[in-house]
Amino acid sequence: MNAASKIFLSIKPHQIINRFSLFLIVFVILPFLFSCGISSKKKAEVSLDRNPPPPAIGQLFTYRHRGPCPGGDGQTDASGWRIVRVVDKPPQKDSLWMIEERYEKDPGVYLSYCDDNYQLRRQIVKGTGRSVTMEFKPPQDIRYSQLAPGAEKRYSYRLDYFVSDSKEKIGFASISDHVRRDYDVRIITKAGAYLCRQFHSDLAIETTMGGDSLYIRASVESYWSDRIGWFVQQKYFFQPVTRDGEVVQPGYEAESILEDFEPKTW
Repeated sequence: MNAASKIFLSIKPHQIINRFSLFLIVFVILPFLFSCGISSKKKAEVSLDRNPPPPAIGQLFTYRHRGPCPGGDGQTDASGWRIVRVVDKPPQKDSLWMIEERYEKDPGVYLSYCDDNYQLRRQIVKGTGRSVTMEFKPPQDIRYSQLAPGAEKRYSYRLDYFVSDSKEKIGFASISDHVRRDYDVRIITKAGAYLCRQFHSDLAIETTMGGDSLYIRASVESYWSDRIGWFVQQKYFFQPVTRDGEVVQPGYEAESILEDFEPKTW
């Protein structure tokens, strides 16, 4: 584990989350729906159509992030470290992997739960005061494993929001995700060179909570490496958020790029 990861993982969330804005709850789904570096645009020599091994406890991905936190409202610069690590999987049959994500300049903790095939079932946004659980129906395929190079597909999801402790339902969202898989590219970062699946996603999200509805549009470029079992690069492009046709949140861009990962023997 590098020095930055050791220091960052010792940070505890200190800000009590006493209410959850629609921006926080909706935008937090994006980092795990997708996942920055120098890329080679020539067509790759091989196509990555094999399944990577399932996650393993202890895997740690350290990214250098630039721009606002994709789990926030876009108004605060969150440039700094972004840490993703595989924390646990209970021994029970059909249990899910718990993957934790933290940002250096954001006090929240983001937990994602997926199966051995990287199907995302649930996410939890945790603060020191409250937490919100989000359930995906159907599960989200993080890797878009069914897409061949050059293919595209539209996915549809429903996301239900619950207060984690009481299980009280507090909202829902409808998500349309139009994904195109481009040809594989080689991404070069401080952590090494990786042949990656390349995806371009156009998202349309309508979320409803407390009688209010918001409309979010975003595009995400993501680069997945079977070698490390996670994303190497992410680029986010958020359009202005609207309510009843009125802009309530300006658009922004953000980017993350892998700087280190452990273990290095996968």
